[in-house]
Amino acid sequence: MIKAIIFDLDGTLLDTSKDITNSVNYVLEKYGYKVLKVSEILKNLGYGSKYLIKNSLPEGISNHEFELIHQAYLTYYQNHNDILTTPYEGVLDLVNKLKASGYKLALISNKDNSDVQSLIPKHFGAAFDVIYGTLKGFPNKPDSYLVNLTLND
Repeated sequence: MIKAIIFDLDGTLLDTSKDITNSVNYVLEKYGYKVLKVSEILKNLGYGSKYLIKNSLPEGISNHEFELIHQAYLTYYQNHNDILTTPYEGVLDLVNKLKASGYKLALISNKDNSDVQSLIPKHFGAAFDVIYGTLKGFPNKPDSYLVNLTLND
């Protein structure tokens, strides 16, 4: 019998693509790089913000510059992560029906944990029992670490 359901966030529950695109292009422009098309940025999603920024920049930049740009992205996105972000059609109803049916709901995302912790309550209230984003020093999905941690919560 299924007692719990684990969801991903970006591209599953929330359409975050516009806020992510705007944030990536903000830092690219700020540091003098060419802004990218939405399709170019979206192909870099799914593996966390370091992967996103690294693959949105041209090859050959120094580690120091990468770290500066990545940190600027994190700061900017944290302050602009819910301007155009919306749940996909039907998702709120689904989450509410599952919760009302007694399922435990969990969310595991490669999005930075601070962003996940702010976005989920704004869009889903207290529907989720366990919420994890990327945690410093721990592996991202597809590694099973956060799934195992969630199952033990």
